[in-house]
Amino acid sequence: MDIEVIVNRREADVFTISVLGSIDSLTYTELEREVDALLAKIPRMIIFDMAGVTYISSAGISVILKAKKALEKERGRLIM
Repeated sequence: MDIEVIVNRREADVFTISVLGSIDSLTYTELEREVDALLAKIPRMIIFDMAGVTYISSAGISVILKAKKALEKERGRLIM
């Protein structure tokens, strides 16, 4: 199954990541690529909109936890 990852800027350093589809061992790299690009901007907050996710594997959860850890290191926040 395919995945669609949509990144929107809400404020200067606040972003929403909307994910549509299944996050599994074949698609998690697309999410990871978008998250890594966003983390390079050192955002204050990332909001994950997971309403469109039909399945998430441990690989997908790992991407989200990695983002949370990186944000906390910079005193940022992750919201789901």
